[in-house]
Amino acid sequence: RVVISQQTGCAVANWGCGWVVFQDADNDLTQDDDEPTIKLVNEQPGVSITSNGDTPTTLAINNFGQGEAVANRTLTFAPIVVTDDTQACTKVAIAITLRLTPTSGSNQCSGT
Repeated sequence: RVVISQQTGCAVANWGCGWVVFQDADNDLTQDDDEPTIKLVNEQPGVSITSNGDTPTTLAINNFGQGEAVANRTLTFAPIVVTDDTQACTKVAIAITLRLTPTSGSNQCSGT
């Protein structure tokens, strides 16, 4: 399986500081020295990306292309400094089939 995990040293559920995509050969949701990095994404300045769920720091994708343990997972994208223009805020709900359902609007910044 493949795991997308927020970078180490980040606050829990804060994806805005970056993430790593890696092959998780031993299925422990942790990148070991012998598990290759597929993609490394650095900090996303000016954007807050937060996650909910039982494992808000990881998202695993199995060999069938399905998300594991992602029931009711939501990623919230918002500007770091919220201004009167909160139309820029978007929440993306992730289903186990990795279907994404985005919602945008003035009420999406609350709770970020």
